[in-house]
Amino acid sequence: MSLTLYGSAVPEPAPEEPAPSPRRRYLIVLATVIALILGGGSAAFLLLDTSPNINRTAPNGYAPPGDGATATDALSDQPSTSPSVSPTASPSHSPSPSRSPSAHPSTPGITPVTYRAPNGVLCPSVNFQPVLDMHFTTSADPTESQTAGYNYVDYGCRQPFGKVLAQVDALIFSDAKAASAYYVQQKATAPAGSDRFSGLGTDAYGYVSKTNSYILWVLDGNLTLGISLSAAGGTPVPGRLRDCEVAMAPGTLHNLVNKG
Repeated sequence: MSLTLYGSAVPEPAPEEPAPSPRRRYLIVLATVIALILGGGSAAFLLLDTSPNINRTAPNGYAPPGDGATATDALSDQPSTSPSVSPTASPSHSPSPSRSPSAHPSTPGITPVTYRAPNGVLCPSVNFQPVLDMHFTTSADPTESQTAGYNYVDYGCRQPFGKVLAQVDALIFSDAKAASAYYVQQKATAPAGSDRFSGLGTDAYGYVSKTNSYILWVLDGNLTLGISLSAAGGTPVPGRLRDCEVAMAPGTLHNLVNKG
């Protein structure tokens, strides 16, 4: 009877593990949070340290002008320092070409001289004496021309001297501002290395054209004066033609001043 009742005894259940205390659970959670913070901080540091620096200056980058200069100063049109295009030196009594820009066309505070063509013609006012001094005599009568524009009149004088042909144009504008605007536009198209002159009007420049001609432009007040001398066969050379034109300009300007 005892075998039947007690022969296969049921094993007793194992004792349960005690549950972790609240303090232990708090320490485990805190350690996990600290580990996550430290790991994330290291990753962020590595990420920032390997990222490109957008503030770096590129090598050979553009440096803006200093000393209060502007972008316009950096791009200013400075005359070429190449040798003069004219093969001969200027006479000592005439204004000499300069490689530095001459005075600005408009000078505040100065009333511009007013020019006109006396009796509506130009040739009598042109000083041709320097051409005659080169032992060239007139070979035909001068030819006058007149072309009216929006705010100017172009008075022209064409005078042959044998192998030398003179063409003079006096563009007389309604005011000095219009004359300056036209002159600046013309000067911007001048060939590189053009001569700059001081002592002629407010501003003056000149250049060789077609190897046998020299063209001089002078600005003063409401007048833009153009003088061109061309030599058949290349004689006289452009340098002598230039010197002749520089000598012609002052007397011509004087004769065109409005004397009332």
